[in-house]
Amino acid sequence: MGKIVLPPLKFILLSILSGLVFLTFSLIYHWGQWVSPSLELKNSLLIWLPSASYSVILPSVSSGLLFTFFSYRKTRINPVAAALTAAAAFFIIFSGFSYTGSMTDNHEAISFQPFNERKLHSIDNGIIYSDSINENNKNIVDGILIRANGSDLPGFKYYQSAELIKNAHPELEIDEGRSIDITPGNPVFHETFIPGSILGSYIADIDSLNETFRAAASEEGSQFIILAAAMTAFLLACMLFHGATVWPLLDFILILGFHRIFYYLLSLFSRESDFINETLFGGRTPGSIPLFTLASVTLIIFLFGILIRLTGRRRSA
Repeated sequence: MGKIVLPPLKFILLSILSGLVFLTFSLIYHWGQWVSPSLELKNSLLIWLPSASYSVILPSVSSGLLFTFFSYRKTRINPVAAALTAAAAFFIIFSGFSYTGSMTDNHEAISFQPFNERKLHSIDNGIIYSDSINENNKNIVDGILIRANGSDLPGFKYYQSAELIKNAHPELEIDEGRSIDITPGNPVFHETFIPGSILGSYIADIDSLNETFRAAASEEGSQFIILAAAMTAFLLACMLFHGATVWPLLDFILILGFHRIFYYLLSLFSRESDFINETLFGGRTPGSIPLFTLASVTLIIFLFGILIRLTGRRRSA
């Protein structure tokens, strides 16, 4: 009985622990993008809970499966236990996105001011120097110098005050009808919290997958159920390569490599969905591009994994 119940229970526990770790780092990352020293760090980490929670579901399930399967080195997981583990993975993915998708971001509670007093701020459009933050209205920056890119030297223009407009991308309204995009949104701490190029592209691809699931969950249709089932099948198909070689670390890296390839392909095909539809399907969308990508990659990995296992058995025989 223990061989049947223990693996799914271990998976659930490891997924929860992984989720807590990922959630902590995700909260810190989101908070770091909008930290405002000029407002004495009034923003709480919990403000970003809706934004951070749905982004850790798939990494948590993936980590839970990896740690669970790799904890069995010399023995195989019971088929019934594997089926129960798959059911638990599907339940976490489905219920996790269903719940977090209904959470609303509390942007109204965010107190943010990207500029610091008496400092130069480098943005994509140029350089901004701010003298002080208005005491009566924290969205007003007083005494600012702005030098736009391409301006003749010295190129600085002085403005007595400007107002920060808190859109999805912050803007600084310097006079009526004229504003400057603040990109990156937090120029002082942008480089501190932004991940490196390799990790950053990996996170961006995972975010693309998360948005796909979040959008499907918000529609509450059969497509979301199929998408969650296909994602579960993909993660389990990758587990076929557990024990494919005599080096567990190599198996681990190989599985993570499959994850990376899939995340990249999904992000690429999603961006180029219009081109794919026009080129391959004559402009008629056959269905969900992410679902087709997920199903195709899962089938290829499943067949490849079965082939590797059959080849290994013949060699051992």
